[in-house]
Amino acid sequence: PQVTEPSLNIAGIMAFPSALKKKVSSVSRTQWVIILFVVIAIAMLANLVYCWTLSDVSPGTPTDLLADKYGPVIYVNMMYRHGDRNPDATPPKDSYGDLKYWPGGFGSLTGKGILAHYHLGKWIAERYHHLLPAEWTSINRAIKVNSTDWERTLMSAQANLAGMFRITADASMWDGLSSYPVPVHSISAADDGLLECTKVCEKYKFLVQASRASEEYQSLMREYKNVTDYIEQNSGELVTGLETYRFLYMTYFIEESRGLALPNWLGKVYPSPIRELAVLSHVWPTWTTEMKRLRGGPFVKEVLRNFHGKLNGSHSFNMSVYSAHDTSLSAAMGA
Repeated sequence: PQVTEPSLNIAGIMAFPSALKKKVSSVSRTQWVIILFVVIAIAMLANLVYCWTLSDVSPGTPTDLLADKYGPVIYVNMMYRHGDRNPDATPPKDSYGDLKYWPGGFGSLTGKGILAHYHLGKWIAERYHHLLPAEWTSINRAIKVNSTDWERTLMSAQANLAGMFRITADASMWDGLSSYPVPVHSISAADDGLLECTKVCEKYKFLVQASRASEEYQSLMREYKNVTDYIEQNSGELVTGLETYRFLYMTYFIEESRGLALPNWLGKVYPSPIRELAVLSHVWPTWTTEMKRLRGGPFVKEVLRNFHGKLNGSHSFNMSVYSAHDTSLSAAMGA
């Protein structure tokens, strides 16, 4: 049977949802400044990392203007997202569902992602050279690296560390080894209440369900129902919530970045409003104060514990590194 295309009010699609306007207006100026700073910082870092993948020349050691006033950095907590990856999957009607388009498989880290983290690691080594040991035998006492239990985060951490701990002295004794091995500790999904937060928390699960049933959330989904119908009909992907829009945006963004032609129908809804709804999917998990505490709070607590441990001498580390996901970063920043 012939499928008719749902009518699509582009003006209505592009309008900011009224329910969201109300919520946005309640955000304080300080919160907006923090959000803007984080967005700019991530954009700048992404641009720098991409440039470094095109050249093996690391940037010079930056001048630390704050050190003169406040003293040198003595401890670093660092969380980063894994590098460039393949999509986790493709929608049912997508033209690029064949693995021939995705070397390494769905969700895998790409060569670009590996190089980006390698060059980022080189920059970290220069920026925080005073915190890193001169002898390889002291590495494990100076830095601790944690990762979620995904291949792309584990590999990103390994590539990053390869850039941080390159062998430059007594290279002949290492028989061609280019970097010192550094352990990466992973957290199983069932036990991860820190980074990916896949450990079951009944209270948080209840709050998420309650937020999705709220009038605010339902009003947002109703306002975009014509977009949802249009996407479901053309992509074959069932939209179950804001998370679906994040999946769709990332999939089409990756396809576009690889030079793959996107379908003509997609131009009506991509990048906007799919992009804006995908952004909301990062905000919603920490929408209320209690959700912030349960979703992003564990990492904030970890950071504070690390700082206190450094000050009272209960650990010897100079740096704690966490290889995680964009959802991990948004949860930590949302807390």
